[in-house]
Amino acid sequence: MLVPFLFASPLQQFLELFGLPHWSLIEFHEASTHFPIGLLLAAVAFDFGALVTRKKMWHDVAFWMQMLGTFALLVTLASGYFGNTYHGANDEGQKATWHQNFAFVTTGLFLCLAVWRVARQRKIGRVETGIYALVTLSAVAVISITGWMGSQIGG
Repeated sequence: MLVPFLFASPLQQFLELFGLPHWSLIEFHEASTHFPIGLLLAAVAFDFGALVTRKKMWHDVAFWMQMLGTFALLVTLASGYFGNTYHGANDEGQKATWHQNFAFVTTGLFLCLAVWRVARQRKIGRVETGIYALVTLSAVAVISITGWMGSQIGG
């Protein structure tokens, strides 16, 4: 039964109509993959913006985008690893293995970048910021390939 709008929150009405979502880990993985990519790409954009504007605020925003993106990447990696339903020597299992291996490599890249960022946050200069942004942009390209590989699994 629907409760009149004035007496119920929109969330309560939504839940009465549709119920709670029932997601598997792999569905969560598929839905969440774009979030870390967007955050990490935004970190690159803010780093380049910091080079152009020479404003510390841009560096700070890039730093937190990088940290949040790396954390979101770890969550996405875990949900894909533990939710993987494709195994074996068939085509889908091999695609999943390639995707998983690339995911571990790209996550390792971003963890290294995060450590570099934390270690050098207060001492990073313009040249190092530029190099860091280019390396991060390259890693975003690799993670995009990893995402494309994942999109090829399961038809």
